[in-house]
Formats: sequence, structure tokens, C-alpha cells
Amino acid sequence: MLTWLGSVRSPFVLTGIVIAVFLQLLNARGLFSGYSYWNDEAFSAATSLASWKTLFFGWVLPDTAPPLYPVFLKIWQSLVGYNEITARFLSFIFSTSSLILISSFSLKSGRASYILTVLFMGTSPIFSRYGQEARNYSLVLLLSVLSLTSLVDWYGRFRANLKSDRSEYIFRVSIILLSLTHYFAFLYCIALLGFKMLCGLLSLSKYKGELLRDVANTILIIAFPLYHLVFFRQIKSTTLLAWNHVQPFWGTLKNLNESLLSSANNNIAISIIIILLVFSAFAIYRFSSPIQIRLAVIIASSLIFVSLVTFVDLITKSFSTDRNFIVILPAATLTVSYIGQGIASSIKSLALKLVILFLFVFLIIQQFNVSANNMLYGKLVPYENYKQVAIALGKSEVCKSVNCYSYGVGKWWNDVYFRRQSVKLIDISDINISLVSPGSIVVLSASYSESSLVLNVMKEWGYSCLQPIQAWDQSVVVFAPSHVVPSLIKYNLSASPLSR
Repeated sequence: MLTWLGSVRSPFVLTGIVIAVFLQLLNARGLFSGYSYWNDEAFSAATSLASWKTLFFGWVLPDTAPPLYPVFLKIWQSLVGYNEITARFLSFIFSTSSLILISSFSLKSGRASYILTVLFMGTSPIFSRYGQEARNYSLVLLLSVLSLTSLVDWYGRFRANLKSDRSEYIFRVSIILLSLTHYFAFLYCIALLGFKMLCGLLSLSKYKGELLRDVANTILIIAFPLYHLVFFRQIKSTTLLAWNHVQPFWGTLKNLNESLLSSANNNIAISIIIILLVFSAFAIYRFSSPIQIRLAVIIASSLIFVSLVTFVDLITKSFSTDRNFIVILPAATLTVSYIGQGIASSIKSLALKLVILFLFVFLIIQQFNVSANNMLYGKLVPYENYKQVAIALGKSEVCKSVNCYSYGVGKWWNDVYFRRQSVKLIDISDINISLVSPGSIVVLSASYSESSLVLNVMKEWGYSCLQPIQAWDQSVVVFAPSHVVPSLIKYNLSASPLSR
């Protein structure tokens, strides 16, 4: 503890802390404005609002995600309140903790490793985009940091024939929790544990004591997915994942690239990455032994994981997405930081060091530019502004004088935003839109608002189409009879292009 406090007082370490705080202040923009949930966040919010029984049997089990994040979110919001700010602040706590833990871990390897860790993860577009989203991604990130760093520590002690310390127990607990957070992350747990068991089996004489514990660990992380995906009959994973189409192999690699290398959005940046990788391949023999060992753990376990994901994508053609690869962001971060540390330690030429430093800085700036766009897009202006629609319906009190319906809108939206406004959820085919009587107000989601049949019926009734300010134009619209339009436009609803 005293050693850690002493290192914090170091001017160099304080510089890293200042950079991390600055980046997180940028990443927190919009956090306290309470901007409207978008679709997936609304699902999380509706889940946390449900009773414990409904949370599991009405929301979690019929879905395609494990229960840990909804449980954490419900407990958290039952203590601090149910709203957009508290939901996102929990995710922000997770993401900030991830940055603190991984930068503290990288400090053991050297100054260059420490600074590059702070800069790379802190400016990562996937980190900024999902670091405050009310979904399970930031929890995945935190548990991935714990799992990977504890595995790296364990491997170092294993090679040195040292007894297991707390890193082994942190690893075991963290992969169990990680497997209960996301099924994409579940595969990462399998990859990490598989790497650990493979290392042990290659040195069986000193591994026998851990073999049974690893087998037990495997059973524990498989238990819930086995029940959920195989024995729980209500799940309709094929339908739920139908929106996601992945071209086998190349599509998986494309998702990985878009997640981790979105800064490489031009040929110059891609060329710089290739130059750094080639240079590292030739210089790695000069890296210190600890750096080589840590890189071996990270790269080997990451290759196992990407191979598993590729295999699943070959079967399902709908498994990977770019955002799910946030689970491997800690591995990418430590790879970059260790390569930087290895180069800084092994190269004597000042001129060459400056050239390589320039290349790293250029990539960080590129990454930050993309990250800054993420902060503005969807945070300061919400993707789907159902919240403003609910405010307009509530404050205008129009639903007291006319019937209000939501059409093509998920139950989660109604539970989160429209319950107080007495908006009735209807789920009928397009051909039966006429079941809604003329004179009613209808809230529609994007897919239905684009339907020519809906538009024709509404225009026949002489309806106006209104929408709030939102990043995804026409993602939510309101069709209303002319006599209530003046009441609605007072509350930041304006004419939609669909009225034309």
C-alpha cells in the first residue's frame, strides 16, 4: 500500500492521472443531462424497473444475455433512483474503474507502458461510446481487465515456480462474473481459461494442484449458459439475433477492426500501424523478458478468442458485432503499451525513438478525433428521443382528451416513458392500422413510420407528423390530429419530413 502511495506522488504518475481525469471529463459529456435512452438502453431500464421475478422470467431469460448487469443495475437504481443519469453513471463508474485498474497494472512494466495505456484506452472510440451507455459493455470491460491482468500475473508466477497468490483467485472469480455478463464475453472466459489449462498441462508436474480447480471453474462458467440457451425453452435466440448478419471470417475480422482500430480510418494510419507491427516483430527479441512473457499471454489468449468467435460466426452467421469486441480492448491496450515500452527500453538511438514516438502520437490523435465524434453523436443529441415525446404528451395533457397509442414500439419503451401518459401499446399488422380510430394520437417507431400504408392512412385522416430533435431522423414520430398540434409543438416537437 505504501509503495502504491509513493508511486502516486511521482510527477510522472501524477501526469498520467491528470490525463486520465481530463479524458474522462470529456467522456462524461452529456452524462448529467439525462438525455433520452436509445432502444437497447430502454430495454435495460425497463428490466431494472420490473419486479425481481419479472426481471428474470419476463426479461432476462427470454433474451440472449446473462443476468449480472440487470441485477447490478436494479440494485443500484433501487438505492439512488430510476432515471437516465443514475443508469448511465453506473456504467461510467465501471469504465472509469477499468481505466484506473489497467493503468495501475501497466505501471509495473514502465513509464511508457503506463502513459500509452492511459492514452490508448482513454481515447478509444469504443471506450468513449459505451463508457456511459446504460448497457452491460462497461461492466464487460471492467471484468475483462480483472480477468486478463490476473491471468498475466498468474502466468508470471507459474513460470517462476512461485506459489499461487491472490491473482489466481481474482482470475477465477472475475471470469465467472464475466461469463454472467455477456455471451460474447463468455467465449473470452473460455479462451482465457483454455490458455491457462493448456499452459498447466504442458507443465503438469507443477499444475496438478490447480487442475481440479480449473475443471470446477469450467463447470461453473458453463452452468448458466447451458441452462439458459439449451434448457430454457422460451428463448428465441434465432429471432433475437436475426438483425445481425456477419459474413463468416471476413465479417468477424471487420467487426474486430471497427471496434479496436476505428482510428485507422485512412491509408496513412493503417500504414503506420503496419510499420509499428513490423518493427516490433523484428525488435521483440530485444524486449525485456517480463514484457515478452506478458505479450505472449495476451496475444496467445486473444488469438484463441478470435478463433472461437470466428468459428461461432461460421455456424450462426450472426454472433459478432463491433461493440461486443470491447471485451478484448484491455488486451489491445496492453499490447500497444507493452510494445511501446519494449521499443523505448531496447532502442538506443534518440532519433529513432522520436520517430516512433511521433507515429504513436499520430495514431492517438487519430483515435481521439473519432472518439470525440462519438461523444457528440448520440450523447448530446440522443439517437431516439422518446423522452421528449413523453414530455410533450405529459405536459400538454392531450392524452386526457384523445386516445394515445404507440405502434411498432417495444414494450420496454412503453414501460419506461409512456406508462404515466396512459399510452396504449398496440402490436398489430400494418394492414390493421385502421383499428386505431381517427382523432387518436399515434407514436410510431422508425420502421413503421416509413411504411407507405401507415403514411397513407394517417394522411387520409388529415394528420400532421411531428418529431423531436434526434440524431436518427424520423426514428420516432408522432402522428396527431390538427387540433392538438399547437399543444404539442410547445414542447420541442416540430414538423417531420414525413408530413410532406
